[in-house]
Amino acid sequence: MADEEKKAPEKEKPAPALATGLIRDAAKWLIGAFAAIAALLLTGVQLSSVGQLSLDEGRLIAAIAGFGLGLGATLYVIVQNVRVLLPQTTTVSGLEADEDLAKYFADNPELLPGPGETVAAFAERYRDAGSAYEAALTADEQGSSDATKEALKKAKARLAKTEREVREVLAVANWKSTEGLFVDVRRKVIAAAVLAAVGIGLFAWAANPPEDPDPPARAVISPAPVVAELRVKPASRAMLREALGEKCLLSNVQVLEVGGTKEKPEVVTIPQQNCQSARLVVSEDIGIVTAAPLTVVP
Repeated sequence: MADEEKKAPEKEKPAPALATGLIRDAAKWLIGAFAAIAALLLTGVQLSSVGQLSLDEGRLIAAIAGFGLGLGATLYVIVQNVRVLLPQTTTVSGLEADEDLAKYFADNPELLPGPGETVAAFAERYRDAGSAYEAALTADEQGSSDATKEALKKAKARLAKTEREVREVLAVANWKSTEGLFVDVRRKVIAAAVLAAVGIGLFAWAANPPEDPDPPARAVISPAPVVAELRVKPASRAMLREALGEKCLLSNVQVLEVGGTKEKPEVVTIPQQNCQSARLVVSEDIGIVTAAPLTVVP
């Protein structure tokens, strides 16, 4: 009783299929997440203003570089995680050659079926069981007897038991291989995620330039009116009498030049005796506008 109480509790053996499934579920989640990021990036191209950028602008080059970096890093993460989903197949000879797996089983000897057994001893026992079965089968075929049949039965049972143990051990080895691959992929995913974030940020900045600010409002200052004289040509006097009055002296009308151009000044006639106020644009056909002092006729 005392000896049983002093025994150290055995480590709980891992469930390789469950552990491998959890790792692959994490890889599937990462694939889905980064696939959504890629879809958002492709949608962002359509919603951005990248089509309005010209080749002469540095923002267009930055947008193309950012888009390529973000999409490339995202696809790299997806491809790396797809590797985790692929089945890992480990053989007995591969188990022997893999130093990491050999060390793991050396650190956890309870995962091997034989007490204190090493990976090399386990592999050798498996090969011996196979050889013993082949020898017993050959002996029975050459000369069948009760002894050969009993030996074949025992060799077959031994081989079947060893093969079950091999399947259990290789399931653990496949789980550790998947776990090691996921750890390696995780490092690459972190680096690629940083690059994807930089690329997406660069694309978002370059593809959405700020709107040009409105120019500051300026006061509209019109030129000051200038006192001038309008000399209407005889051919146009009849037309202007309706606006200025029948008795207005059109040979010399006092006006204020308020705008227009040198060839076609815009004037306002100054109301005086027999002349009404009117606004008109004076062309060469109508008359000539010349600067003159203001003279008010009583």
